[in-house]
Amino acid sequence: MGKGATTPKHSQLACLMLVLSTFSMVGSGCGIEQKPTKPSTIDGKIIVDIVAPREVHNRFLVLPHKGTITRFTGSTKPEPRETRSSTGAIQSCHSNPTSVSPDQRLVAGCQGEAVAMLSGSNPDEFILREKGEKTIVYQRVLGPQISGFLWSPDSQAVAVLTCTVHVSWDPRYWLEAFRGHTKQYETYDLHVLDVVNLNVSSFTVPFEASLSTGRIVSWGMSP
Repeated sequence: MGKGATTPKHSQLACLMLVLSTFSMVGSGCGIEQKPTKPSTIDGKIIVDIVAPREVHNRFLVLPHKGTITRFTGSTKPEPRETRSSTGAIQSCHSNPTSVSPDQRLVAGCQGEAVAMLSGSNPDEFILREKGEKTIVYQRVLGPQISGFLWSPDSQAVAVLTCTVHVSWDPRYWLEAFRGHTKQYETYDLHVLDVVNLNVSSFTVPFEASLSTGRIVSWGMSP
């Protein structure tokens, strides 16, 4: 076999290193560009905050019309107007939280079990209704647990933040898992629903944390 040839053992090692490198980048929290699941014409800047233990804030900026999600480098302190929303963050869909669109036409809400992440529990459902009517415009499971939802200022869309619990993607923790000391981590996805054509654009937040909470901080329109 020539010097430049690759043995099966070396080939397998190279493949393993490539996989580990890929997973490591996914869990690093760096900014990435994602293509929406469907074309989006929704405007504005959505800021999502994943709060890790010890009040460590990890904020991300989502631009639906560009299909991008990146680290947010602005101020880490919420403006007063950002803290008044009752649905930017929710404790549980079991209490059936709702939020009326700014134009007063539609009502966003969710329903679910007290602990959506509990083994055997049904996932949360996001529901969009006409205000004052029982007519359901949209109803779907977007993720295991809904962490919050927020209307766009122009009432053209609503953003829904969902959370999924899993064993960490980071290879640094795989050895602990193999030893039986598994630790649960959370990842988050932001789903932007266009209420006119009911298209959804989904963005995976490139960050994972243990014992974290997530919320949609604000939705500002482009100047």
